[in-house]
Amino acid sequence: MKERTPMDIAMNLLARRGFSCRELKTRLTKAGMTPDLAGQVLSECQRLGLVNDEIYARDCAEMLAARGLGTRRIRQELRLRGVAEQAGSAVEDLAGNEAERAMEAARYKLRLISPQDPPLKKRQKLYRFLLNRGFSGDVVSDTVHAVLAGIPAEE
Repeated sequence: MKERTPMDIAMNLLARRGFSCRELKTRLTKAGMTPDLAGQVLSECQRLGLVNDEIYARDCAEMLAARGLGTRRIRQELRLRGVAEQAGSAVEDLAGNEAERAMEAARYKLRLISPQDPPLKKRQKLYRFLLNRGFSGDVVSDTVHAVLAGIPAEE
């Protein structure tokens, strides 16, 4: 059986999913390559167009937005994946529909909250849920108000 080349290892990784440059280099190093060799393989993958941080950041941002995350959380996730520089432009495209994503997420969460919960508790759960998903305070406030329009704030 033929021994796998460093490029074979990279291609096998990339066949499963996309990676940022930093992620791929880390994975190649963990696979036993020296940092220099991993860098060379990464350069070749970039030259071939197999790895592109701008496209990766945009794709990840869209995927995370589809999961109902807010722009703050998406930026954080992109930083963790090593594409902090590209996060700004990737997230800007999604900022326009953040209120829609927040509304959809709030409606989803409201279905999971017990109908017997008092209105104040529902409001608190929705606030926490949306803030944890990375929506801005203004968007969270407007969304919770809209979703719970018929329920009084105090009880």
